[in-house]
Formats: sequence, C-alpha cells, structure tokens
Amino acid sequence: MQIPRIYCDSVLTVNTELTLSTDASRHVLTVLRLKLSNLLILFNGQGGEYLAKLIHVKKNQALVEILEYRIGIPETSVKLHLGQVIAKGDRMDYAIQKAVELGVSSITPLYANRCDVKLDEKRLKNRLSHWQKIILHACEQSGRCDVPILNSPEDFHCCYFLKASDLKFICAPGTDSISLSSFGSPKEIIVCIGSEGGWEENEIELAVKNNFHLLKLGPRILRTETATVVALTLMQRFFGDFMN
Repeated sequence: MQIPRIYCDSVLTVNTELTLSTDASRHVLTVLRLKLSNLLILFNGQGGEYLAKLIHVKKNQALVEILEYRIGIPETSVKLHLGQVIAKGDRMDYAIQKAVELGVSSITPLYANRCDVKLDEKRLKNRLSHWQKIILHACEQSGRCDVPILNSPEDFHCCYFLKASDLKFICAPGTDSISLSSFGSPKEIIVCIGSEGGWEENEIELAVKNNFHLLKLGPRILRTETATVVALTLMQRFFGDFMN
C-alpha cells in the first residue's frame, strides 16, 4: 500500500512530535481513515519529505511522530513557467492540477481579450485560495516536494513579457510547425496558453515582438486545458526530465 503524502505548513524536524492542522487532521482521519501507528509522509515545500507515524488522536486532531528525513523526487532541471488564460470552472482547475503534475515551477493566471471570466476582489481571493489547494493536493499526489508558485493574475498585454527567460512559447493553432530540438538546452521556459476562444491577432503580434515563438500543438484545435497538458508534456520531453 502506498504511503499517503500530506502537505504541512510547519517546521519539520526528525524525532519530534507534531499536531497536524485541522484540515490535515480531517484528511488523515476522515478521508484516508488512518489508524494509530499508520505511516504517512509530510512535506512543507522547503525541499525533501519526512516519514511520520500517527501516534495519537484527540478531538479530531492528529498527533504524529516524525521518524526520518528523505530526499524525495528531484525537481525537473528546467524551470517551467505557465501563463494560463483564466478558463471557466473545472477547466481552469484541471489545467492547474495537470500543470503541477507535469512539473511547472510557477503558474500565472492571465487575462486576455477573449477571457470570459471576470473576478472582483472577493471572487479573486476565493479563486486563488481554491487554486492553491489544487496545487497542494497535486503535489501530494504526484510526489513533489517543492510547491509551485501561484502568482496573482496579470493582464497578458502588460508586464508578463518583462520576465527574463531563456525561451518563450505561445500556443497558437494554425501556425507553422517548429522543431523543438533546435532550441538546445534552456534552463527556463515560459509557456502561454490562450483562452477557450483563442488568441486575438494583436496578442499574437505582441507575443512575437516580445521574443515568443509560436507553438503549434498538432493539426487539431485543442481545448485550453488539453493544450496545457500537451504543451507542458512537449517541454518536458525535449527540455526536461521525461527521458530520465
């Protein structure tokens, strides 16, 4: 049986006891139904992970003993930054979840001309909290020890292009195919995925002026969340750790 992994926003030290947060305790006791002496793995996003054991339960709070430190799965050698135009509901959730599983270092939700999602301050706060939980759960599931950064949404037309990067791609159907093997071994890559309605021509032109390469994802038009998976898979295949 695979040992469950739990994100823990606390200092983790071997040979100490730790009371898990209310959310983590609920997940351990109610969802996973762990019993006394069952093992679990804790990580806090600071690198590495810790083998722990459930030793006591009181008022729905789980107390664990931290047994040993483990290095964990190494991060991919290339830093992948995803710029994802905000999609409606589950599509955005899916894109974020799969991006984490595929090894991104950071995610920036984007507003674009054809973005139908409008978020006021309250809804934005709720969405960011929701997306952060998706990121943490995806790290738990995929074995990652480093937690990707979730940035505040940015307008596609503004400062996102100022970010330094070895290589930049914007996914655009209907463009010419390019050979990814010709780009060498970049250390940092930005990939931008458009809205459900695609990019407008002025956005494509702006991207090209800012040294983005147009990336065609095959002959078919993909949903925005599908394009995220395909594009990041290609990045890992040609520049990352999918060959390891």
